[in-house]
Amino acid sequence: MAAGNRSTDERGVGRRATRLFGSKQAANYFQWTMVPLTAKERAALPTPARGKKRPTHRFVFTFNAEAVKEE
Repeated sequence: MAAGNRSTDERGVGRRATRLFGSKQAANYFQWTMVPLTAKERAALPTPARGKKRPTHRFVFTFNAEAVKEE
């Protein structure tokens, strides 16, 4: 997402994350979300390269180590 490549919008990244985890066991241990960048955060980013776009969201994930220990 930070590089501003194609299909790195909120919908595209969500689709890829869902496809990656799918119904695999690892999906039970990870939670992810897309967090919109504030105007201040977007302004602090460098100018995107030609053909790229400025990111609007960041991908945040957490790993639940306790769930792994329980299993």
